[in-house]
Amino acid sequence: MYSRKLSEEGWTTSIILADRYYGIILLSFIATYDVFFEYFSGNIGWILAVTATGVILSLYLLQIGIRYCSSLMVMMSL
Repeated sequence: MYSRKLSEEGWTTSIILADRYYGIILLSFIATYDVFFEYFSGNIGWILAVTATGVILSLYLLQIGIRYCSSLMVMMSL
């Protein structure tokens, strides 16, 4: 509902997603700071592939759906 309100106020999809990513990145780093660097260096290829397909693409399509569909339809599709 908040994403829809931001869309109606003129925020673009990319700006809304960027603001969501700041929170996701910060919370993820806080939760994994003790093993982050050794895991990251060994798995950079997989991390980038999953990030591009599983996170960026899916959240972009979700945000487009939020903009053009009703809230009930978005919740049911999730």
